[in-house]
Amino acid sequence: STTIAKLSKNENISLEVLEKICNFLNCKIGDIIEFKNDEENIILKQLLEEKEMKLKGGLYHHLQIKFA
Repeated sequence: STTIAKLSKNENISLEVLEKICNFLNCKIGDIIEFKNDEENIILKQLLEEKEMKLKGGLYHHLQIKFA
């Protein structure tokens, strides 16, 4: 199936598909997936660096204004 092909290639699948898998296996999503915290958090790292540097005009600064 398409889902099996995506999983074998380490590609994303939808939450709807995950829900169907969980219903079939009678489990929760947290039982079959794991959040992987690695170098893919580039934006988070950028935000933290800009916050520490107190950089004006950067992404962190714009988000501060947007959510204020």
